[in-house]
Formats: sequence, C-alpha cells, structure tokens
Amino acid sequence: MNVSIGIMVRFIFHLFLLGVVCVLPAHAENEFARKTTNVPIPDAGDWAISRIDITDAPEGATVTDVEVSFQIVHPYSGDLQVDLEVGTYANNKRLWNNEGEGRDNPNRTISTSAFNGLPVNNSWWLYARDTEALDSGYIDEWSIRIYYSVSSSDPNITQVNNGIPVIASNERQWVEVRGSDFQNNLDVYVSWPGGGGWIPSSQIDRDSSSRVNIYIRTTMVEERWGIRIRNPDGSESNTKNFNVKLPSSDETYQDQYPFPREDPNNADPWLFYYRECTSYVAWRVNHFLGVDTAPWAFHNYLESDIAGALGRFSDAENWDDRAVAIGLVVNTTPEVGAIAHWNAGDQGYEVGHVAFVEEVNVDGSVNLTEYNFPSGHRFNSRFNIRAPRYIHVQAPQPLTAFGDAFDIGGGIKWSEWFEWYYGTLWPWVYDFQHNEWCWVVDNGPNNIWIWSTRKNEWLWTTTSDYPQVYHSATDKWGPR
Repeated sequence: MNVSIGIMVRFIFHLFLLGVVCVLPAHAENEFARKTTNVPIPDAGDWAISRIDITDAPEGATVTDVEVSFQIVHPYSGDLQVDLEVGTYANNKRLWNNEGEGRDNPNRTISTSAFNGLPVNNSWWLYARDTEALDSGYIDEWSIRIYYSVSSSDPNITQVNNGIPVIASNERQWVEVRGSDFQNNLDVYVSWPGGGGWIPSSQIDRDSSSRVNIYIRTTMVEERWGIRIRNPDGSESNTKNFNVKLPSSDETYQDQYPFPREDPNNADPWLFYYRECTSYVAWRVNHFLGVDTAPWAFHNYLESDIAGALGRFSDAENWDDRAVAIGLVVNTTPEVGAIAHWNAGDQGYEVGHVAFVEEVNVDGSVNLTEYNFPSGHRFNSRFNIRAPRYIHVQAPQPLTAFGDAFDIGGGIKWSEWFEWYYGTLWPWVYDFQHNEWCWVVDNGPNNIWIWSTRKNEWLWTTTSDYPQVYHSATDKWGPR
C-alpha cells in the first residue's frame, strides 16, 4: 500500500472511532427519476418510447451533466438502437448502436454532456428500436440523474399595485407586485411606519418570475408602506415603497357587486361565472343602464344567433371581437359606462381582462372598478389607467312605429301583438299593453310560444287562431 494512502486510511478510521463524521464533497445538485413500466419493442418496427417528466428542479436550473441507465429485455443486442432526447430540442444522444452482436438483454449506464445548458424541468425521452427481423423485446426500466446549476440574480421589484395607491381597508385585499427573478417558495416582508413583518405563505400567490400577488390588510390611515422579497436561495430584493390611501366617501369605489361570496364555479344571472371579471362587468353595465332584473341589456348570449359563437361573449379575451361581430362600438375613446378591455399580451397582461369605466380623467386616463384582478375573485379599483380599447354598450331602444315591426306570418306583426318591442333584446319582447316582458319562441307562423312573466305561463297560438291564445296554466283557449 502507498504510505500516504495508508496514513489517510488510518486517519479516517481514528476519526470514525472518535465519533467524528466525515462528509466527502458532494456532487452538484441533481434530480433523479426511474421508470419501470415495460414498453414493447416491436420486431423491426417503430421506435418504442418511454418518458420521464422532471418538474421539481429550481426555476432557472440548467443541465451540467446527465447520467442515464437502461435495462432492455431482448434476445439479440446487435439489433438494437437506443437514444435519449429531451423536450422539443434537437439534442440527441445515441446510447446503444447495434452493439453486442448475439448477446441478450443489453444494459448500460452512461454520462453525457450532450444536454448541457438546457432546462432541467423537461420531458426526457428514451427511444429504443429493433432494426432487424425475427425477434422483439421491451424496455424493462430506465433511470436518469440530471446534475444542474442555478444562475440566479437578486430579485428586483419595479412596481407595486400598478403604481397607484392601495386603498386602505379593514379587509384583506390582493396587491400586485411586479419585477424580475421571483423564485418559487419566496418570502415577502411588508413594512409600515413603526413596524413590519413577514407575511404567511398562504397569503402569497406567485404567478410567475415577474409577478407576485400578496393578500394583506392595511390600517385605515394614509401612510407609506414598503415591500421586500427574499428568494429561497437567500437573495433579497430592493424595498419598494407604495402609498396607502383612504377610500373615497363615494360608494362608487366600494364593492357593490351583489354576489361577493358565490362560488366562482357556478353560473351567474348573466351566464358568466360568479366573481370573474366578466360577471362583475355584466352586472355593472346592466346596473349602469338601469336594468337590475331580466331581461338584461347585456349578457353572455346577447346575439347568440349571429355568426354562430361570435354572438357569445365567453372569456374576456373574446369580448372585443364578439362586440364588433354584433355591431357594438369598440374604439380607443373612453367614456363613463364603457368596458375597458385587454387581450392576453396587452400591456403585459397574461390573460384577457375586462373592467368598468367609472370616471374619465382630464388627461384621458380612466378610473376603474373590477373583479378578479389580478386574482382572488375579489373586488378591486384602479385609477389613472389607460386601457388598449373600450367597448361601448348602449341601452336598448324601443321601436315606436308599427311599420318597424317585422311580420311573423299571416299578416300579423309583432307590433300588433305586443304594440311595441325591444328589438335588440330578441327573443325578449315587451308587451306595453299588459306591462310585462315575454320570452318568444318563434317556430313559424303556425307554432308560436310566448312565456308570460306576469302570469308565469306559456301562451300558444297560430296565425289562423290569432287573436285567441292557448293558456297553459288553465288549459283553455281565450283572449290574450
């Protein structure tokens, strides 16, 4: 034995007897996974494919080395080719190339730098195929260990609450923080005059490396607060200050939405989903137009029969196109009562969004109320905002002349039946003579159904029976 090696062995042994733990230098950080699901390799056929997804490496982790092992059951190794690939990248490593001639059940462990610099969190693919006829096999198991490094920069906060004051409230509210290099499982420190503290992780919602939402309660005092972020690796951001402002005495900027606690998975009266931005705007538009009960001046299926789905508003990102399709005005000119609209990608927005314009300021910016911004299905208000576009919804106007009403067949006009009607709300029509709204199902001149909201019954008639109608509640024919 070499003398220096013997001395070292005895030294380590003595440390062991003394109870001293020796920790040899560790390899770089790594992710390991194994797949044991058998995948058949057809005889002289297509590639057999097995996938391992790596998802738990830190954000920004890049490959520094890959160690892959495989075990294949096959009677003739020389027929086999085995490759390793990752994600949609062109990088490829041939692990076995028709080697071993007549030996069976090939296996190998190999290290490779072919994937260095690529993201660790990826789908990793093992491919195997039989290139000659007469036999087949299967991938028995394989594993992958990926070594990586994380080049991190200190987190940086550039904006809090879109640069506008946070409205003081005794209730918790979501506040958006924008910047860069925000890692998963970060901590947030909030400071205020005379104090501060780290907020619980349950009140932190990290959307991405550039946006974090925090759920905080302020004091009912106008003062200046600060936010600082600390990543799991210990790096800390700058402290970004923001103002806390007392709410206006005007109820406009307080939550008046009638369903603040409804389940967002359920449909609302306007056929959107409760507490989404779309639901709040639908309520606010109708309320602004003086319509607080059905039939609504604005709802999801406003003109569902126009160009198929183009009449259905659906998700917020669709609203500008759908509005144009049914003839609503969409432009860059704000007005009170308009809908402020963002498509995904507009001004950094990751998804579409709508809000209601409460005020237009002298500089052309607007003050908004909204729900579910940036998240949390809660009320929010913002000031001095410039949206990319505005959707203008007008109150339905009644037709005032018999000649304006269309013929339903047999010489009968809607204006004769209901006197006047709101044409923009079809199939809702208003019967001024009986002071009620009716839902009309027009199946042709010989099959017309009307739902009477006043009597809560269906009426039915044909052009030959008019003006007599069938009353479903009494099962009798009689006058309207």
